[in-house]
Amino acid sequence: MSEHRYYLQPYRGMSTKHQCPECRGKKCFTHYIDDEGGAIVHPSVGRCERLSKCSYHKTPKQYFEANGITPSDTWKAKEPEPEKPVSLIEQSILKQSLSDFSKNCLILFLQSIFSEEQIDEVLNNYLIGSTKSGGTIFWQVDISGDVRTGKIINFNPKTGRRNKDVLPAVTWVHKKLKLKDFNLGQCLFGEHLTRIYPNKPIAIVESEKTAIISSIYFPQFNWLACGGVEQLNGKKLNILIGKSVTLYPDLKCLEKWEDKAVQYGYSVSKTLEEIATSEEKANGLDLADYLVRFKVSDFTTPAPAPAVPIQPQPLTPLPIEKPKTIEIDLPAAVEPKETPYYVSPGWVDFDKTKFKEKETFKPKLWDIPCFDGLVIPQSLRLDAASMINDVPKCINSHLAMLNAHNGNNAYKPYLTRLQKIHSLITQSA
Repeated sequence: MSEHRYYLQPYRGMSTKHQCPECRGKKCFTHYIDDEGGAIVHPSVGRCERLSKCSYHKTPKQYFEANGITPSDTWKAKEPEPEKPVSLIEQSILKQSLSDFSKNCLILFLQSIFSEEQIDEVLNNYLIGSTKSGGTIFWQVDISGDVRTGKIINFNPKTGRRNKDVLPAVTWVHKKLKLKDFNLGQCLFGEHLTRIYPNKPIAIVESEKTAIISSIYFPQFNWLACGGVEQLNGKKLNILIGKSVTLYPDLKCLEKWEDKAVQYGYSVSKTLEEIATSEEKANGLDLADYLVRFKVSDFTTPAPAPAVPIQPQPLTPLPIEKPKTIEIDLPAAVEPKETPYYVSPGWVDFDKTKFKEKETFKPKLWDIPCFDGLVIPQSLRLDAASMINDVPKCINSHLAMLNAHNGNNAYKPYLTRLQKIHSLITQSA
């Protein structure tokens, strides 16, 4: 007899979101569906995503037991499919974009508000690129220094808002380069900063522009951008385990961000909701819209004057050869440089060969549970909503996955599940 599996309906747009039977919230309820036929179990069987307001969750097993139904087949949670390797973009493409910013519309807007020194620090920290037509490239560089992709947005140089006259409003570097079979695996914008400044607390906003502007006003934080509340998921947030994280939602988005805060154990700022007018809430302003109304000095404490005047010593400027601006559609070949590309403060060496030679960043290997000598049951209840019907098969598949990806945080859920199985078997022995 074949086994039926029921799992939460995958997100493919708002059509898969329904009204919650408990809180009556709209477009926040996800049904459990049959793995084979794709039919829902029952309109009441599913999970509400309003974790802070509702947290309703009824599994197929709970529904069957409550209604005295004995399924003809065994219910079992669907195991995740093996993930495909994430595609990367050549780091030489990123380097070529860090050049002439005279036409970059976002930088032109920032120059009307901030000093040259402040803008230079932002450019160096966040590795912001330019296209020949004046677009801004927000590169997504992960904690290992690999380039996942780049988001290209055109801004109005006077208002700093997206230029709606240029279509599409948002595009991606990997699409512009027409890379075949590109498996996109996004990371948080600014993720590489968590390696350069590992002791800074984390602040997450939605847009990349908001992150870089907020970093000028509050440099004591690592400001990261997720690109939308739907992008706050376990794959992106694994690198933040053990860190202090605060979410800063845009106006009109507080409830969704509160649900994410509950789900991942983060704090959420309600400052904008408390100070905003009804008109500002209707317009959905974000943190950067408020900060640019003030001077950076309004948020900093002046340093005390030194007891003895110190005469600055003149420094001999070092010659810097800037690469030429390229059109991202047709990337030109770049000869490798002898010296690594430096950013200030701190540095990121984008030369993969040198990066491996330094071996300054290696994932810490996990202590994988050992099941030798233990009596393995055929079935095991993992929790109130999860039942494993073939425990030996589950253990073998998880061990194989962990041995192949030991230390990779993307596979940490396998370790957590295996540790729980080991603990339950040990306790029952």
